[in-house]
Amino acid sequence: RSDTLSSYETSGHHLPSTGIVSTDIILNYLSKRAIDKNINFSIAINCNLKYFTESIFNENDLSTILADLGENAIIAVDKSTEKNIMIFFGIENNCYVISIFDSGLPFDSSVIENIGKRRYTTHKSEGGSGIGLMTTLELLKPYKASFQIEDIDNNELFTKKLSIIFDSTSSLRVKSTRQDVITESKKRTDIILINE
Repeated sequence: RSDTLSSYETSGHHLPSTGIVSTDIILNYLSKRAIDKNINFSIAINCNLKYFTESIFNENDLSTILADLGENAIIAVDKSTEKNIMIFFGIENNCYVISIFDSGLPFDSSVIENIGKRRYTTHKSEGGSGIGLMTTLELLKPYKASFQIEDIDNNELFTKKLSIIFDSTSSLRVKSTRQDVITESKKRTDIILINE
């Protein structure tokens, strides 16, 4: 934490403030980590995050999820030619949403096979442990928030997107047109496949 705090204090990069000190610290830390690796890092805020953390989602849980998923995105993008990450906070279909976009390799179908069941990573050599995704899914349970993995096609900036949707349905969703991902998703009774 002290390392994170000093990174925040010495960072000269200007991200928009969320109005929540702990969230700003995490986002500035991730921004600094990304910039050190020549990754373009941005955030977009299209909702009242103060209300969100006071009424819907605990501030500490938000920090944990941002740290874990942000770190995952940095690891995923590190070896890519295009290096872009964006964290979005907003409201879609009357639900609060947190989305993390990145330009790393698309999700491996083995991630779909293991998600929510056990720790799994395709980035072990880069320091990935798979624990971040498991922690995220565990944290979301009391909130009945849904988790969605999505491939992004024909986009110059991003290849994939992870979304946490506060819709009270506790769904696990996969949106993809890749056959291996579709096949793996269909093997799971707990995954809702969106392949429009």
